[in-house]
Amino acid sequence: MQNKFYSTIRDYYDYIFPLNATQTNFVNEEFPNFNNKLIEVGCANGKLTNSLSQYDIRGIDLEDSFIQIARERYPLITFDALDMLKLSSLNEKFDGIICFGNTLVHLETNQIKNFIDQCYSCLKSNGKLLIQILNYDNILDNKITSLPIIDNDHIRFVRKYKFGERLGFETDLTIKELNKTISNSISLTPIRKTQLTDIIREASFTDIKIYGAFNKTPLKSNSLPLVLTCKRA
Repeated sequence: MQNKFYSTIRDYYDYIFPLNATQTNFVNEEFPNFNNKLIEVGCANGKLTNSLSQYDIRGIDLEDSFIQIARERYPLITFDALDMLKLSSLNEKFDGIICFGNTLVHLETNQIKNFIDQCYSCLKSNGKLLIQILNYDNILDNKITSLPIIDNDHIRFVRKYKFGERLGFETDLTIKELNKTISNSISLTPIRKTQLTDIIREASFTDIKIYGAFNKTPLKSNSLPLVLTCKRA
């Protein structure tokens, strides 16, 4: 699952994906008790984890260089370079598991099942799993071949899809100050909503809720994000 994709864009990650306050607010609404113990899976450079530092929280990511940055920036938070498929190796129980940023679809289908099962076993009773991916029903059904371009004073980030057995995700990141472009590609699993919810139910999660954004608007056929919450019995 590790890929040069992330090591090559790490220094520009904040320009591409700045901290999204709606994500922080969403988590705060789901966990009103700041004594809750949380873990962010796929924490990247740790900025969302840090925005939730009022909780007992830690972050994991497969990319070592992201974890190094997170540790330097936020020394009071525990960050570990760890494969999400080894979540259970932490031997800890959490009140909540957060997996945002389309992290889940870097896994293959059987691995997604494995990860969801591990999430269930790592949650306390009534613990919640929060997931955000893209709405792949929209992407597949409407043959969406590109995502909105991210363009600001620092970077221009072009994202395209190639359809196949898995979904090819190709990007061109232009660093304007250097007049330099970094091209990357990675394969994703474009999991549909019904397939994902079936996997979650099979893992014994209940109270599944699905939204079209972090502000909890309903999921529509043309929604780009898909945000899901579920609970361990």
